[in-house]
Amino acid sequence: MVGHFAASDRENFGDLLYPVIVRKMMESRGCSEEIRYYSFLDGPAPGDSGYAISCIRELLEAKTALLSSLIIGGGDILRTDTVTLASHYKYIYRQRLGHPVLQWLGEKWLKKQTVVDKFLERYMSYDAPGPFLLDQKKYPGLGSVYYCSCGAPLDFTADEKGRVRDVLESAAYLSVRDRQSREKLLAAGVTRDIHAVPDLIMTISDYYDPATERRKGQDILRSFGVDTGKKIVSFQCMPHAGEPLAEIVAQLTRYRERADAEIVLLPLGYCHADDRFLKRLCRESGGAFRYLGVRSIFDMLSVLAASDLFVGTSMHGNITALSYGIPHLFGPIQVDKAEGFLDMVGLSADFKLKSWAELNDKADMIADLDSDYFSSRAARAKKEAHAAFDLLYATLCSATGK
Repeated sequence: MVGHFAASDRENFGDLLYPVIVRKMMESRGCSEEIRYYSFLDGPAPGDSGYAISCIRELLEAKTALLSSLIIGGGDILRTDTVTLASHYKYIYRQRLGHPVLQWLGEKWLKKQTVVDKFLERYMSYDAPGPFLLDQKKYPGLGSVYYCSCGAPLDFTADEKGRVRDVLESAAYLSVRDRQSREKLLAAGVTRDIHAVPDLIMTISDYYDPATERRKGQDILRSFGVDTGKKIVSFQCMPHAGEPLAEIVAQLTRYRERADAEIVLLPLGYCHADDRFLKRLCRESGGAFRYLGVRSIFDMLSVLAASDLFVGTSMHGNITALSYGIPHLFGPIQVDKAEGFLDMVGLSADFKLKSWAELNDKADMIADLDSDYFSSRAARAKKEAHAAFDLLYATLCSATGK
């Protein structure tokens, strides 16, 4: 049995897609083994994703191997800031514990243990430099470990580097999704081969037919009252501190009017409160923008495939758009993975907005590009992602004798 471990228990488009694409990649290469999915919170995966999750502690507490191999990734998971990772589960775990309002009141006024501390204690208190940095020598239940399409968002401290290095040196395979992640691992002392290749989700259009997804997306758009005869602009943003709401409304309104476009507000990260921000944006537009509160990752995929332009801060919103050859602009989010993605797929940093005030000017820049500008770069990136997974699969098969 092969396992897959990712942050696939949160309602986040990209994190939920990784198990789906790993399964597609394995099956398309002839894998007939059962694949079991692991994260922290067990149960059906959110987003109608179509798989069930087992708790990773099941593997960590086993005394003998339960799997032949464990694929870990992708996402920004090569990191040691465990408390920050646990904080991403604050809302979902409060709901799971029940009585979320009482939980919040107890934390705020009675100084009871916070929901983040409860989550840390229950799910992330095992011995590892980071929740996804697992030493197969320490945890025999894992089998051989393969890191796939991972990101390292932060530099490692001098105290952390030794343990991080030891974990990654013992892995059977290691690929990262951008060059700066590779540099951070090299700085930590990792000497083994580190494959820097475009994100695995770049291959999504190879498994979900563009024409079919576009038709499905148009049906979804029409069900929300969107005029699919017009240009469709899908917009996404999470509520960052100080986000200039008025500027975003003004830029999108200007584009809508001059391009005769429909502005579709598409939440991709419910765990990051995209929905709250976009509902507010819809109200501020006086209803001129259409809020699409779809929860299925496959509906999100279809809407993206039916779009003529995607603008957003979501890494995998941009990646999915590119996979389908759709023009896109990365919103002005202060994380280096945005530039890392653009670099890996042969797009310049100009495709990331420095501020929302640039939106219309950058949209005009895109309009002047050749019709195959994005699709040609997508083809190259997909080829590289497939080649890297071919190597992972060959290594996995060699280790298991299959």
